[in-house]
Amino acid sequence: MNKIKFLSTFGLFLFLLTPLYSQFILPEYQSQVVDENEMMIRWEPRTWQEWQTSLKEGYQVKVFGGAAKTSMQLMETKVVKPASEKEWEVAIANQSDTLLREFYQAAQSFLYMAPEIEAEIQKSLMDEPGKTMEENIGEFRMGYLVYSITYGMEMIEMAGLGFKMNLEDNKVYRIEVSANGHDGYEFVYDPAQKIKPTIPKLSSEFGDKKVALSWSTPEHKQQYFGYYLSKSDNGKKYDRVLDVPYVNILDTITITPDAGIMTEEVVLEKNYKDYWFKIKGMNYFGQESPLSSVQKGYGFEKINVMPVISYSDQTEANEAEINWSVDRNLNRLIDHFAIYRSDELDGEYKVVLDSIPPASRTIKIPMEHNRNFFSVGIVPKDGPVMRSFSVFVMGQDTVPPIIPQNFVATIDTNGVVTLNWDRNVEEDLWGYKIFRSEFIEDEFAPMMASPMIDTFFLDTINLNSINEQIHYSIISLDKRNNRSAFAPIISLNRPDTIMPTPPLVRGIEFMEDSIKVEWASSSSQDVKLHQLFRRELNQEGWKMVAEFTSAESLNYFVDNKFELNKTYLYTVTATDDADLNSLPSRPLRVRTISRKPKKAFKRFDVKFDEKKATSSISWQLVDEQKLEEIIVYRGPNEAEISMYKILTPSEKEIVQDFEDNKNWYFLFKPIYNDGSSVLMSDIVEVKAPEGD
Repeated sequence: MNKIKFLSTFGLFLFLLTPLYSQFILPEYQSQVVDENEMMIRWEPRTWQEWQTSLKEGYQVKVFGGAAKTSMQLMETKVVKPASEKEWEVAIANQSDTLLREFYQAAQSFLYMAPEIEAEIQKSLMDEPGKTMEENIGEFRMGYLVYSITYGMEMIEMAGLGFKMNLEDNKVYRIEVSANGHDGYEFVYDPAQKIKPTIPKLSSEFGDKKVALSWSTPEHKQQYFGYYLSKSDNGKKYDRVLDVPYVNILDTITITPDAGIMTEEVVLEKNYKDYWFKIKGMNYFGQESPLSSVQKGYGFEKINVMPVISYSDQTEANEAEINWSVDRNLNRLIDHFAIYRSDELDGEYKVVLDSIPPASRTIKIPMEHNRNFFSVGIVPKDGPVMRSFSVFVMGQDTVPPIIPQNFVATIDTNGVVTLNWDRNVEEDLWGYKIFRSEFIEDEFAPMMASPMIDTFFLDTINLNSINEQIHYSIISLDKRNNRSAFAPIISLNRPDTIMPTPPLVRGIEFMEDSIKVEWASSSSQDVKLHQLFRRELNQEGWKMVAEFTSAESLNYFVDNKFELNKTYLYTVTATDDADLNSLPSRPLRVRTISRKPKKAFKRFDVKFDEKKATSSISWQLVDEQKLEEIIVYRGPNEAEISMYKILTPSEKEIVQDFEDNKNWYFLFKPIYNDGSSVLMSDIVEVKAPEGD
């Protein structure tokens, strides 16, 4: 990378991240990730001196494995070293993603830094007590290298700070990593202790053409380095708000508390139009999480003024008459007005009159107490309630009976509800009224026209309802119709006897290297889990391939574990919070027949041995394990090429004698044992060396 290019990328890092080159750390146990049957491991040098040692000698890695932690044996020993500068150049050239290429280039520069760039960085660094400038620059390079390589496992391996390995089923592993003369690292993998992935809950507060989004990160920092935030105007196609993930600095430096909330304000193009926002985590290996958290909402015009009470007094009928003023141009934004009351100016205010029409500006309220502090509230169609300052109105001396005490309720499996409470002691008690509601936020309806004197009540409810709960309250009344406040609401859970509705698999698409399955969630409100199952056609038994604890209206899963030239069936089930399972969805099938030819060869190398008068061609394959044979074609020119020979998988080179300074043209076609379609290689020209 040239100097100008590096400084441009360095400027990008300064924009993304406060310089924390000596403070960035990896959560310890999350330095290992298991992806299906593959384990990826990375580590961060503890000191600049350790890093310098590893650059020269590499890290020594020992892999132990066994059926239990007490019976592990040494399985493998290897040395992990950084890739050469030339190998980095090849990797950079192979990156089609512009942003990812920037991180490759930055990582290469921090490993193999040009003197003139190091001089530029030195100018921007402050001297630190107890450190030489060489150590200061070294820690700067090391810290930013660790940050850069987080965006891909290939970069981690090329930097010599990690490796990956295949896992065997039901096997426990311990990996020891050490650099000569420095403290080592130890990683342990036990399949019985796998951590279930989670995702933070995305919160949103919509306003006037904007939305404030937030999510908590500390409890998830062992899993995720950062988070991608995306926006959609239809709930299906999402575009990222930023190309790079949001990173919470409080999670990644050692000098700050283990706390932090990520926040972002996004401008909305229109008010009163639905928008969807989604976060996904990015782990410490550059992988995006399959889980996501979604919020939906719309912007709206806010009411930013409060009502002003212009008149308040007591009437002869012991009512509080209240008049207030609000700009009538705001009526279009008002849902209704509400009157709040409290015994004290700074006491707890409760709604005593609700659903006052937006056009109203005056009201009369019967008073049951001597001391009354009233406030008028604007309840807008969207946004928070705006309340006025309070006014005091004196009332007549009216004392209602006390709230019924020890109000309890039970429900049996047949839906019979039994309510009980203690009898009041007032001499002028008239009786009690029971109130019931299907929804706790809705108005409670009385269950009798006149008060009842008994202290128990029986009710029978319908069990075949989509509402999970039924809610009850009670009041007492005296003979002057003074009413007590409502007793605390009792919420009873209906016995759940209804299985959830089945989900619906809506489509399956084979995409060469994966199978994309889309389904619609169960319409039942109490569903807590969806499970996706798969089996081969004409085979017994379904295998669960994924499960989801949160669901959107349309969900999808990308299945990468399959074999070509087979037919698979997929179905989805739903489980509710009573652990009742739905019927499986109607299965859909997909055939995994690949029609896209693959590029088989990575490179060819042509060498000449003038002493032996021979030339040789060697090659590297993309997927050597599936190789069955290689058909070689040869000819004296590009128009006269014919089959020359067939090679076995173990043959990786062709050697031939020079023939009268003759040029030869070769074509290679690998045959894979899984029937994969591959592209024939480009023509490889072998020119005879020119004579003296």
